[in-house]
Amino acid sequence: MGTITELGQAVRTATAELPLGGTAQAAARLDEARGILAQALTESVEPAGLPEISRAQTHLDRAITQLIAAAEHLDDYLVSIGLAPGGDKGEIDVPASAPAAPAPDGRRSWWLTRIAEITKADEGQAKAAEEIRHTELTPLFEKLVKIAAGGDRDLFRRELQATDPAVGIRLPALTWPQIRVLATEFLGETPTAKNLDRLRAKTGDRIRQFLPGLDDKAGEIELAAACHVAQPPERHPVDIAAMGPVLVAALIRARGKQD
Repeated sequence: MGTITELGQAVRTATAELPLGGTAQAAARLDEARGILAQALTESVEPAGLPEISRAQTHLDRAITQLIAAAEHLDDYLVSIGLAPGGDKGEIDVPASAPAAPAPDGRRSWWLTRIAEITKADEGQAKAAEEIRHTELTPLFEKLVKIAAGGDRDLFRRELQATDPAVGIRLPALTWPQIRVLATEFLGETPTAKNLDRLRAKTGDRIRQFLPGLDDKAGEIELAAACHVAQPPERHPVDIAAMGPVLVAALIRARGKQD
């Protein structure tokens, strides 16, 4: 019995030493840096530095997900050998980012230009960029998913046009974890490379409907990366930001049809 108790203590120690809090704080600070950089951009069609920061953020988000899974597996092991799990680990201490101050129109050029390209907006639609209304991440995410589920591409484009770039480029922080959860629920198992064809079949039409300016394989690498079977894509940050809510809406629809 003493050996099992010692083993349990060793497992609890290993769980406590997982760098979950530090990784989450690093992700939060990188997220803040991404917002600051977006606001600092002068009028440009090139989002200097943002693709690299977005990929780094995705790596950290994936690391957090895997660390949480590791902690849960260790707790499951303790239960399996008749011991209590490691206990309440509490909330992850992640500094909350303050709402971004709306960027002047001149600093939105790269954002608006790319939105027009990927949604295939005509000249009038591209120039009809609305004033910034969206400066908070979660309400924006929820609204875009709802619109994507409803099928109104013009409204989807207008809401993106009314989004502060410093907020919009943070959408992957919410969408990518959701994609993995929804894919798991739809498949009934953790997604792997063998499932990607099935996931693409359920999401491809909606991506083409909302983002017709993207290439034919749009969503393929994103699904693979979100499901941890490929590296994050080297895409324009607007592409990744816009694609996330569409993928989430498509997977919610696919999951609902099989319930």
